[in-house]
Amino acid sequence: MANWKQRVRDLARQRPDAVPVWLSQPTTRAWYRVKWQTDGGVNKANARRPLLVVLQWLHGKSLLTKNGNGTLNFMLANEPVDESLSISMVNSTAVAFLDRCWDSWWSNCGINLAIDSAVESSAAITELDRLWSTYSNDESDEQSDPPKSPVGREFES
Repeated sequence: MANWKQRVRDLARQRPDAVPVWLSQPTTRAWYRVKWQTDGGVNKANARRPLLVVLQWLHGKSLLTKNGNGTLNFMLANEPVDESLSISMVNSTAVAFLDRCWDSWWSNCGINLAIDSAVESSAAITELDRLWSTYSNDESDEQSDPPKSPVGREFES
């Protein structure tokens, strides 16, 4: 029974109504939850839009885990699922990217998708691409920098 947590997560994703409320409460770190928006009065269809845009974009970059792909598939099929973008849904590269860029993307694009159904998703996708390019360039620059020698010390040969 070592895999009980995964079994509960699978059950919660497939049949949320079968899991007691106290057990289905989110406990993982998340950048976005549809519930946060609907609790604030945003219509559920609009609240799902930013999540779908980001999940599809992450999927296109192969940054989703099996859990993330499952959530995306359930959402696209309008099946009940925990509608969130949490740490278990993305790989380590995506975690670093989202930690660095989520707030900027949300305040510039994501929030507009949630509050106005007339807003096209293309600008939000373009912004994700721009942030990804900047993030990727910064990461490659950090990896290509030569190691710094200690200040004030000379190495003897």
